[in-house]
Amino acid sequence: MKTIGDFKSRGWIAVVGDVIKGGGGKESHQLTERDVNNINFGGHIKEREVKLLVWRTDVEVRPAFRGLIDWERDDGEVFTGVEMADLCWALNIVKWRPHFPSADKHESTCEVNATSALFAFAGWLTSMEKPITFSSNHWATPAADMIAEFIRVNKLNEECNFDRITIPNDFKFPEQKSPYDVDAHVSGSDASIRYADDKPVFTQAMADNNDIPPIGSYAEIAEPTEYLSIRYEAGCKVKVYAIFTDDRGVKLAAFVDDGGKVGGVAVAECFKPIQTERERTTDKAAILIASKEVLHNQYPRALAIAEILYDAGLLK
Repeated sequence: MKTIGDFKSRGWIAVVGDVIKGGGGKESHQLTERDVNNINFGGHIKEREVKLLVWRTDVEVRPAFRGLIDWERDDGEVFTGVEMADLCWALNIVKWRPHFPSADKHESTCEVNATSALFAFAGWLTSMEKPITFSSNHWATPAADMIAEFIRVNKLNEECNFDRITIPNDFKFPEQKSPYDVDAHVSGSDASIRYADDKPVFTQAMADNNDIPPIGSYAEIAEPTEYLSIRYEAGCKVKVYAIFTDDRGVKLAAFVDDGGKVGGVAVAECFKPIQTERERTTDKAAILIASKEVLHNQYPRALAIAEILYDAGLLK
């Protein structure tokens, strides 16, 4: 198996970080979330060659992939080229990835260019759950050990020629604010976010668009539906402190209530806006109006009428 089509025929699902042959003459391209959606749900680039597959951590359910895989046990031991059908999928598997045919060849070096190696090494670093810090103020041995291990498992040419290496000296590292800082994710200049007392507000328009509540905003836990099971108490008022995307590309919000008794992570559908007294009253009135024959099932028009009546003081 070498191409995207080859791997997909075996049940392969692309993830962010996998590397394929680039278009327009580029040697390699690391997949983004958009690329992953195009590959998994499209197929128009199935002839592209797969260059590298990152480790997968979705081990709760046995993957649908058919063929050889590499996997790591919870004690750190790695097994390569194992037939998926022969493997007893157990709790001690912490990560896995489809196995490349080249892994079976006993070559002294692997045909990987410098760009592919750098992107792959960065992909390895950014896929680790445990954070690693590199700087002039930190111990350098872990970095050297990781590079040596990367060279070993990929069978790279170990010859180093530092005389031909240029170190960037004017690179400005992007300023990263705390994920708990509202300004790290939202801005007062963002017209799509409504503010009250300089705090972001989770609006009904956001909920209708299936958006995650902004960081720093309050929301209520929604009621479960036939298609969505929610294990948190419906109606509980919570504050969103962080937004992130998991390994499957699903956007999640981390939240806690003011009392510290309810907390967790959830998808957008688990939240609903906190209604004002006006919104609660007009919503109930609109539902009643829309139930009548003259405006049957015309909630938007019924809501507009209810809001007029409320603002005129007839529903208070």
